[in-house]
Amino acid sequence: MSKQLPLNISLRDFPSFENYVPGKNQEPVDRLKKLVTGTNEQEETDWLIYLWGASGCGKTHLLEAICRQAGHAGTNSLLVSLKRQSDNSPEVLEELSRIAVVCIDDVHCIAGSRDWETALFALCEQRRQTRQLLVLSANNNANYLGLSLPDLATRMAGWGLSFPLQGLDDEEKFAVVKQRARNRGIDVGDDVVRYVLNRYPRDMQALFKLLEQVDQCSLASQRRVTIPFLKTLELEDAR
Repeated sequence: MSKQLPLNISLRDFPSFENYVPGKNQEPVDRLKKLVTGTNEQEETDWLIYLWGASGCGKTHLLEAICRQAGHAGTNSLLVSLKRQSDNSPEVLEELSRIAVVCIDDVHCIAGSRDWETALFALCEQRRQTRQLLVLSANNNANYLGLSLPDLATRMAGWGLSFPLQGLDDEEKFAVVKQRARNRGIDVGDDVVRYVLNRYPRDMQALFKLLEQVDQCSLASQRRVTIPFLKTLELEDAR
């Protein structure tokens, strides 16, 4: 960026089922919503859900939405990201038995770590016995994560339900960016959204980061977000 930005932002839009645009992922979204709200009869496999797909397809959003929905229903929940597992020890997974809904993000990040894989295996065993909901996410099919513990891949791939998440097409991305802008209180025209989609990477995480940068610049300069305004900024990740 070309100027020092303020640390505050206008609004924070919390991930939820309501502001998730499912695209081709309607089936796993519907199943997750019903499981968390308890509106359907639980089947034998419903205690374990495995979500996988490339970066930007909405895995973390859905996990955060699950925890948010569980909270609204009065159910305790916890989301643990394994992306920075060095900040914790594998024992953290042993302390989750009293949590009704547990979500584990970025499982692929512990591939090759025997201690973490063993701890996650034990967690899967515990949740299977208690039939408490466990939702896992990773960047690939469980059988292709490169895990050193074969039984862990078998559990994740075969014990519950596995859903590959697909990315959004251009029109769906357009809708998501418009919605995220509204959630942040940013008034943008369709021409601005299409300008961003045509000029910047279309990975959703990168687009959301870009939107936050634009929001902060707009606040700092007290200007509306228009194409001429965007052209004055040295935004990151331009094509």
